[in-house]
Amino acid sequence: MPWNRNKLSMVSESEAKGNTAQIFLDLKETLGIPHVSMAFRVLASLPRFFPLFWKAARPMLQTGEFFSAAEEIRADAYKRMQTRFSVPDLHSKL
Repeated sequence: MPWNRNKLSMVSESEAKGNTAQIFLDLKETLGIPHVSMAFRVLASLPRFFPLFWKAARPMLQTGEFFSAAEEIRADAYKRMQTRFSVPDLHSKL
């Protein structure tokens, strides 16, 4: 499938209001992150869906299993990038 160059609609943290702003704050506290990721900002552009999504997703995102699965995905992505592409060692340039 070719890449669709259409821009995604997103809600920035600074323009979030009401329930969306509350969900953004709760999301950051729940995940222990300083900023709301693009994926969640895109979901927030769907105002009827976003609160329903958060209500369903929040309990799962609070589990140790979620963080374990996220670490497994991160490690797998790192391994695949290292074996399929020539990734420069940027650490040596610091």
